[in-house]
Amino acid sequence: GKAEDSEYHIVTDKPLYLLKRPGVAGQIVEVNRSPFLIGRGRDSDLRLNDMKISSRHCLLIFDPSNQPPCILVKDLSTYGTYVGGVKVIDLARLEEGSTLALSLDHVFVVSSITPPPTPPAAPSAPSAPPSLADNA
Repeated sequence: GKAEDSEYHIVTDKPLYLLKRPGVAGQIVEVNRSPFLIGRGRDSDLRLNDMKISSRHCLLIFDPSNQPPCILVKDLSTYGTYVGGVKVIDLARLEEGSTLALSLDHVFVVSSITPPPTPPAAPSAPSAPPSLADNA
């Protein structure tokens, strides 16, 4: 059901992590949502117009429960997705500095993995009324 996987649906104003394209004039993709779809299709979050890229090539799922946080890659493609040169069978894990290759022309390095901002934790003390009450 939706409740269990809701923690993986994240949208933030600051990037969760960066995908850097080595060699391509330092192109950097700031990823600020999870799941994040890469592919040739119109509904992709990162659209790569290349016939070797499947319309839904791979899905990147931010996993904040891992310490340190990591990114899970789900391969949806025809030609394969590679992490560190190894073909992804269903799921693989990306960590800081991991290489994600969708084809020889589309290689990204993961960097700056940042835990998503957590909502302010409720104080563990019994819920006391706001301190304004002291001024009564």
